[in-house]
Amino acid sequence: MKILLFSFFLSIPALFYFYYIIEKFYFLETLNTFGNINYVSSGIIILSIIFFYLLPFIISKEFEILRYYKKNFQIVINFLFIFFIIYLINFFLINGLIDFPQRGGGIFIKFFRFLQINETIPMLFISCLSMIIIDFIFKEDRLMNYLLLLIIIVSLPLISIYQKYLDPLFYLIFFGLVKSNYLENSILKNKLNIKFIFVYFFSFYIFSLLYYLK
Repeated sequence: MKILLFSFFLSIPALFYFYYIIEKFYFLETLNTFGNINYVSSGIIILSIIFFYLLPFIISKEFEILRYYKKNFQIVINFLFIFFIIYLINFFLINGLIDFPQRGGGIFIKFFRFLQINETIPMLFISCLSMIIIDFIFKEDRLMNYLLLLIIIVSLPLISIYQKYLDPLFYLIFFGLVKSNYLENSILKNKLNIKFIFVYFFSFYIFSLLYYLK
């Protein structure tokens, strides 16, 4: 309780500033114009970006993950069912439920568009795979960890989500706030392949430069 009160006290200046920009700078009108809320599309994009950042940290642990899901295959079925239902709703009931913007979207959307592939089904598959990996990492404390993931998704209900929005945020949350024995053991016991991680992200950096210089 003392920590909550202290945190609230420290946040008072920010609350006053937030009230100021709402009153003086047409904040709500701007949000309505440029923040067309679609949590399904933004959630799929965010999950695909998280998968990209998680990939180098789980690439050498695929057998451990497979062994876990052999014993807990129902979890995989549940996620496949959820994303299949989302696809059916988008296809038959709510056209535009999954609607990716022309700008932003992360590396996977850009890759599929470069290959001139309709990105809806591939993005759903990647997001489903991302949730399966995330659930494996979150399994020690699902309630708290999924709350953090929900906060990330709710905090970015924008038309265009750029990968750079999650660059520092991913590391701060997954390696600072998420409670996971898998992540802790990988870091503390130095089980990560640092060279591979460096090459992975350096290659992404070079790819980004070439993409935006074209």
